[in-house]
Amino acid sequence: MKKEPWGIKKLLITLIIIFVIFVIFALIFKGVVGIFRKDKKEEKKPKEQAEKIDTEIYTYSDLENRIKLGATRYQNDNYQGTLESSETWILKYNNLKEAGYMPSKLIDPKDHDECDGYVKFIKTEAKITYIPYIKCGDNYQTSGYDASYLK
Repeated sequence: MKKEPWGIKKLLITLIIIFVIFVIFALIFKGVVGIFRKDKKEEKKPKEQAEKIDTEIYTYSDLENRIKLGATRYQNDNYQGTLESSETWILKYNNLKEAGYMPSKLIDPKDHDECDGYVKFIKTEAKITYIPYIKCGDNYQTSGYDASYLK
């Protein structure tokens, strides 16, 4: 019996077979591991969200900071003033929420109703100041809050 020497043809066929086997094992392993990871993530998410909702207690100061942060983001994206200018703007909570600058509603920690408010944007030359004002029903109102700004 005469043995044929290894040639390019046999080498390529062998490499292709090894590559196909490797790809099949990689896909199977990725699918199996992916299934287990997906199950773990799905199991944890609702629990984590429930714990987050139950344990997160906001203060009125937190709510003021959240509306101030939304106004800061809005101004960073939309303001085009000059360094020399001096101006004052009122940024309403509803406008910030509709424009997507408030990731979540301002919810009163006492009665869970939605609060309302605004942020006063004051620019004096190069200095910018944000002053948040909120009103949460009869439970809380920031000192200096003026409802006429919301009209």
